[in-house]
Order: sequence, then C-alpha cells, then structure tokens
Amino acid sequence: MLRKLLLFLFYSLFAVLVTVVLLVVRFPREAVIEYLRARVERELPGYRCGLTGITYQYPYGLSVGRVTLTGSENLPDLILEDLLLTVDPMAPLEHFNVGFTALGGVVLSDIYLRQQGSIVECTNLSVSGIELKQVEMMVPLNRRLSGRIDFDGCFTARRMALDQGELSGMVTVRGLQASLKRPVLATSEVRFDRVETRIRYQERLITVDNGIAEGPLCKGAFSGAVTIVPGWSGATIDLGGIVIPEPGYIRKNKAAARAAALLYKKYKSTRLPYRVSGTLREPVFRFGLQ
Repeated sequence: MLRKLLLFLFYSLFAVLVTVVLLVVRFPREAVIEYLRARVERELPGYRCGLTGITYQYPYGLSVGRVTLTGSENLPDLILEDLLLTVDPMAPLEHFNVGFTALGGVVLSDIYLRQQGSIVECTNLSVSGIELKQVEMMVPLNRRLSGRIDFDGCFTARRMALDQGELSGMVTVRGLQASLKRPVLATSEVRFDRVETRIRYQERLITVDNGIAEGPLCKGAFSGAVTIVPGWSGATIDLGGIVIPEPGYIRKNKAAARAAALLYKKYKSTRLPYRVSGTLREPVFRFGLQ
C-alpha cells in the first residue's frame, strides 16, 4: 500500500514537472504576443501596441519585458517595462495582480473583472515615484518641471470604455519645482517640498479637493477642477485657494517683502486669496477671488 502511494506521488510530481518544463521551453510566445497585442489595441482605441520579452512565470504568471503604446494624434506615447501579470488561482477569470514600471515609477494594482467581465475594477492601485520631468516630455508644457508623484486609490470602468472610467484617490507630489512665465512674489520658480490633494476623475473632469502645499517660499491650500481635452496641454484649469508667504523668504527678499506688504494691506490678512485659470500650457495666476 505504501509503495503504491509513493509511486503515485512520484508520477504525479513527475507529471507536474514535465508540464512546467513544457510551458517554459515550448511556451507559445508568438501566439501570445499576437493575442495580447490585438487585445490591447481593441481595449485602447487610438493606440498601436508592441510587446517584447514575454515569458511564462511559474506558477500563475506572465511577464513582459517591454510594452510600447504608440498613440495617434493627441494621444501621448507610453512605455511600460518589467510588467508582471499574476492570476489568482482561486478566481482565475476574475482576479489578477499586475505590476510594472513607467515614467520612472512603479505601478501596482489588484484587478477584478466584475459582471461577467464587463466591468474592470482596480483596487489597491498604487503609483510611486513617477517623474514629472518625464510626464512633461509626453505632454509638453513649455516650462521646467520636476518632482515625483505618488498616488493611492482605485479605478473603475466598463471594459470597452476605459477612457470613461472613474479614478479617485490621494495624490502626493514631492520636491515639486516649476518655472513661471511671470514672477509671483518676486520669484520666477515655485518650489514645494510636498503637495497633497484628493482627486476624482470622471467624464474628462478632474475634481481637486482639500489640497495643501508646503515649501520654503510659501504654503497654502487649494481646490477646484481641471477639464481634460485631447492632448492634455490644452486642459482648462479652475483652481483657487489661499497662499501664505513664508516669513523667512520675505525677510531675505526685499522685492518679495514689498509685494507682500501691498497684498497684506489690500486683503487685510497674510492669507492671500488667489485663482489659477487658463490651460495647463498657459496657466494664469492672479491674486483675488475672481
């Protein structure tokens, strides 16, 4: 009896090992590439997809060395690297884990297919270390821009209309530096150690709530909305809030001190109201509520 059991375990293990070897050695790479390429292009209209370095990852994964998404007019190109897709063995048609690098950062998420696969839900969506400099190269804004973006939230959409989905969560930008076309408080560059806000994206509208910013020149709060248009750089801005110049900066900069003194007198407070309008390419900053 024991001998039969041992033989059964041996042959079972042998069969599993043979299956794994065949999957690795005879993995149908070209067929998988063609299937995934066609699937991605169907799910993302306006993009051409290229994939390289596809390999099977034991026991339930698939890795792709590089995914190149080439956009048509008004759609930015995007490159994903080191993508790993893992299937949940308890729900192989409903739950996946995905991770990849893009724009200098790392993206991780759980993906669920709901309602017979018609709804895509990304939970535990984490984006860390995205470089603003690389984003600016995709969406030219004609200004120096640097910093790193983190995001934690979720995304839900109909599978055949991903661009019409809803994204919500918390955005944090660290080490933000951006050049200004017109000086504000005697500086031609804004610098913030940390900018944090809650956002919600739906139907081409990004709503910004309870934003805060802290830096060596000033600190403040903001809220409002950004309306997205094809190409992004023409997106319209409607943001407002208050800015508080840092006393240390004002003491060291006489021009800033003179400008701040006039504004303090006008608004009878060191909490200066402001609005930003215009577009991402050509934003317009002005003090005041209107």
